[in-house]
Order: sequence, then C-alpha cells, then structure tokens
Amino acid sequence: MTDPKQPHEQPSEHTELAKSVESKKENIGAASTSLPKPDPTNIKSIICKPKIPITIEETIAVDLVDKPRKEHWFRVRPFDLVEPVDCWPVNVFEYEHAGEMGKTQYLLDPESDAGKLLLMHGKLKPAVIVLGMYFHGGLFAWCVKTPMGQHRGADKWAHTRVQCAMIAQEQWITMESDATGYSPRHPASEFDPPEWDKHNTDELLNLACKDLVINSMDHEVIRLFTGRAAS
Repeated sequence: MTDPKQPHEQPSEHTELAKSVESKKENIGAASTSLPKPDPTNIKSIICKPKIPITIEETIAVDLVDKPRKEHWFRVRPFDLVEPVDCWPVNVFEYEHAGEMGKTQYLLDPESDAGKLLLMHGKLKPAVIVLGMYFHGGLFAWCVKTPMGQHRGADKWAHTRVQCAMIAQEQWITMESDATGYSPRHPASEFDPPEWDKHNTDELLNLACKDLVINSMDHEVIRLFTGRAAS
C-alpha cells in the first residue's frame, strides 16, 4: 500500500522523450502500412501529384517550307503580290546541309555582296512567301518559287506551284505531282474556311524566317558555299 505522505516518483525527461519517439514510430508504421503499394501494371498509380502549380503557355511554331506536306489539306491566306499584302516577295538560296533531308531556304538581298555572288553563280531564285494553314490548324510559311524566265523545265514547275497557291486561297487542296508539274486535288466534302483574322501574317513570317537571313559574306552558309574555313 502506498504511503500518501511519500512523494510520487516523477518520470525523468529521458523517459518521456523515449516514449514520445516510440509513439511517433508506431504512428509512422501504421501510416506506412495503410498506404497502397504501387501497381506496376497501372501507370497512373505511380504518377505523383505536382506540389506546385504548372502553367502551360501556348507557343506557335511556324516553319518555312519548300512545299506543303504531302496529302495534307491546306489553305493559303489571300495575298496581293502588287501591293504586296500578306506575302513577302523575296530572293532565296537553297542549300542542302550535310546529314539533312532536303534543302534549307535562305533569304538574301540581291544587292548585297553575298546576293551578287550567288546571282553570278545562278543560285539566287525569286520567290514569294505566303502564310498557310493545314486542316488540323497548324501554320506554315510556304516559300513559293516563281518563274525566272530562263529555264523552260524549271519554269513549268514554278508555274504550277504558283497556280496551286492561287487556288489554295479559296479552296482546301493537297498537291500532287507528275511529269508536268504540280496539280491540286480537292476534297470530297466542304470544309469550313480558316480563321485568318486572329493571325498577323508579318509576325508569323518573321518567326519562320528569323534565322534564315544571310546578311554577310561571313555567314556560315556562304563560307561553306565558297569553301572558306569557318571563322
């Protein structure tokens, strides 16, 4: 029997700390056993929720192309070559880099030193860049090479390219080719016209051509063309 006059034995600080640690271990163990194990056959079961909000900004990618993708329906924004409006009359140099499929179109001023050099070698071609849209909504800048009046065979292909671009201002088409050049193919059903008003042609063409302008004889492509070592 406990003597009420004797003081109770107080637990030491170390004893209380040990009990607290043991209690936390038990709680953690209980929590870990209650969590479901990831199912390796269910991808969603191993995806973690982001701890910070993720914001996705809409980006527009516009590439300069020699011609629209094969078998893709497309339209061209109506343009006027006389003013010019919604198009860029340009001079282009086509260069095929090692290890790449197809040629890259470079823009030059024909009065520049590089432009005069390429013109002398017959490598500078007239073209008009127009804004195009595929049926799924993707945008592209189409470098439509125009007739030069010097080579009948090349001009035949150039004429048919220009004709397809003119038709695509009013109708959805794809382009097919044969021995006589390009020809348009029309869809079996009517498609809604593109919404051009929300797009700024100059801004998008700038975006497509920003890294494709040759403005110096020291440009990498001119050095490759002339056989000079890189600086």
